[in-house]
Amino acid sequence: RELWLTPAPDRPRRGRRPAFSREAITVAAVALADAEGIDAVTMRRVAAEVGAGVMSLYSYAPDKETLLDLMIDHVNGELSESGPLTGEWRADLKAIGHLQRDHMLRPPWLATAVPARRTLGPRTLAFLEHALAA
Repeated sequence: RELWLTPAPDRPRRGRRPAFSREAITVAAVALADAEGIDAVTMRRVAAEVGAGVMSLYSYAPDKETLLDLMIDHVNGELSESGPLTGEWRADLKAIGHLQRDHMLRPPWLATAVPARRTLGPRTLAFLEHALAA
């Protein structure tokens, strides 16, 4: 997806330096979803959480679908912290399966957001590569 190839406006070509980062906005959206559920995540609410104007948020994430992709990839970063593989492929895959299940149940919104999309951001791909290595 083009999102992962396009740098966030963290470093503008000219003009004022942006007050926020794509990461900060994603973290705020995840915290909001964790606290109040996925339906509470709107561009307006996330903008209020970070103290930004709603329209300025669109330069970091052009729509809510993109924001959801960023959120999913962000929380999938937790999966890459699964530790080294043991070399016992059955045991490793079983551990990875348990890790994925626990991960999907931790933030209640994740299990409802993931099936409807194919988010292959850098953190998700890092975990996939780890699982394939097993």
